[in-house]
Amino acid sequence: MLSDFARGEAGTLDRLKEMPPALIALSSVSVMEIEFGLALVEVTAAGAGRGIVSLHFVC
Repeated sequence: MLSDFARGEAGTLDRLKEMPPALIALSSVSVMEIEFGLALVEVTAAGAGRGIVSLHFVC
């Protein structure tokens, strides 16, 4: 679902908003892939991955 969101596919944000936050998770590998990809290009806060500005981690 994260890749759908990053590509801007219609309806993905609405589906994410409908889900309880406790059910939304990213693996540590996915987080590192996102950080690596963002490091490859100059990113501004307004354009970071079409809205991926911050990631919150729950241990």
